[in-house]
Amino acid sequence: EVMRHLYQEAAKSVHFGGLSANEALRLITINGAMQLGIQDHVGSIEVGKRADLAVFNAHPLDTLARCVLTLIDGEAYFQYPTFNAADPTPARSSPVIAPPSAALNIPISQTGDYLIVGGTIHPISGAPIEKGVVRISGGKIQSVGASDDSSSSQAVRVDATNLYVYPGLIDAGSILGLTEIGSVAGGEERVEIGDFQPDLMTVSAYNPFATAIEVARCEGVTSTLLVPQGGPVAGLAGVVRLAGWSMPESVVTQVACLAVSLPSLPIRWPTLMPDEKREELTKEHRKNMAEIETFFRDAAHYARRRKAEPNATPKALELNRQFEAMQPFVSGSQPVIFRAGSYKEIREALHFAECFELRPILYGADEAWKLADELARRKIDVIVGRASNYPRDDFEPFDGVYANAAVLKRAGVRFCFSTGESSLSKLLGVEAGTAAAYGLEPGSAIRAITLDAAQIIGLADRLGSLEAGKDADILITTGSPLQAASAVVGLFMAGKPVKLDSKHSRQDDLFRSRPRPSLSDPPTLRGPKALRLPVGVGH
Repeated sequence: EVMRHLYQEAAKSVHFGGLSANEALRLITINGAMQLGIQDHVGSIEVGKRADLAVFNAHPLDTLARCVLTLIDGEAYFQYPTFNAADPTPARSSPVIAPPSAALNIPISQTGDYLIVGGTIHPISGAPIEKGVVRISGGKIQSVGASDDSSSSQAVRVDATNLYVYPGLIDAGSILGLTEIGSVAGGEERVEIGDFQPDLMTVSAYNPFATAIEVARCEGVTSTLLVPQGGPVAGLAGVVRLAGWSMPESVVTQVACLAVSLPSLPIRWPTLMPDEKREELTKEHRKNMAEIETFFRDAAHYARRRKAEPNATPKALELNRQFEAMQPFVSGSQPVIFRAGSYKEIREALHFAECFELRPILYGADEAWKLADELARRKIDVIVGRASNYPRDDFEPFDGVYANAAVLKRAGVRFCFSTGESSLSKLLGVEAGTAAAYGLEPGSAIRAITLDAAQIIGLADRLGSLEAGKDADILITTGSPLQAASAVVGLFMAGKPVKLDSKHSRQDDLFRSRPRPSLSDPPTLRGPKALRLPVGVGH
């Protein structure tokens, strides 16, 4: 199913492989045809070849582009619903797609003072500033403006000319640092086996040296909400910064919300399932829901008694760690994050939250677009999953998940993005870019992975924008974080420069410097001669 965005995969080779735009396009056109021996028929636009053509509304390597028309043997097999071939909308202007610059060499400041100068500053909370200046001191942003600060003579100057400066990206739902090797039980800390564990903090299991953390950091992700998996009440979700030698150094907040997963029966039962099996599953579902409702009802009763008798002795009110942890959630002072993807699951989560007077945040919510107006009216925040997720049902529109965020935005729902997995957190910017390709305004897409994410998880006073007083989590990039071809070339976390390397890049450097082996001459290669196209052919 990754084939759906093959052109985005090619764009990553510009970022990671240093290819030109044309070289990257050859990877998914003529080069494949040559390897299959069918280059005389397909793979490039030339007279006499088959009319297999794809029409995009922007350069295919632009993450904000989408295919609007596909021809196979000259016949239209796909046409985007809003595309009118007789009167097409002019193509959107795409950014210059060029191989990325080398990472900046940012020296360590002895005073902790830095000046980022010359780049285009994107504060998120305000308009971009051309050739702006960001001043950092003591791990915080001291000022953001259009003029230099010559009084900072001790500061290390970072030249960001022709580059772009953004706040660090926030993945509002992942298991980064909670998993390492899936097949090794000792490397899995994302799932709690108990059904009701509101007293467990997910950040306590965070491993700051998990391999995927460095990879995500190199792509601009500086913090994430760790959402536990497991039973109906899996634990307390907390926020970590992707830096630090230990868990306490990494933690931004131990408790941001409570993670809840309600069981849900299928929308449609399998046709061949016996009636007895359906009845059994329905009965089990009712039993599970009754246990969950009882737990929340008891927790609310406990909270009311604790409030009425704050100094009650254990004899009058037995201390219960689980119910103690539930107090801020059943009282509505802190939010509850509900895993809910389908329309049915979302409806069930909202009904449950209303019955127990909870502050819900929807998590995943691939089909939130189906009740966007209601979510806006009730002021319910949504943490959407990956924009490139496959539709949840065979009868869903192909672009339902793609356009989910755009529909929520038009309705007035506040939302942000999550990747859900440790290995996919690196794609946070590209996922937001995919949503922008299907109707979401690019500025709103950037805001959804920065300031809006910070607001939803309750950390807007520290993260999400470039403003004086906030934590200095800052990216310096070659282009928009939404673009798969863009690269992060400079990174500050809590006001300190961070080296942009990972296990992947270190292994790459190691094997590139491998001594030349003493081998015999290679045999003569057989096969068709390489097809050399004139410059420009293959676009």
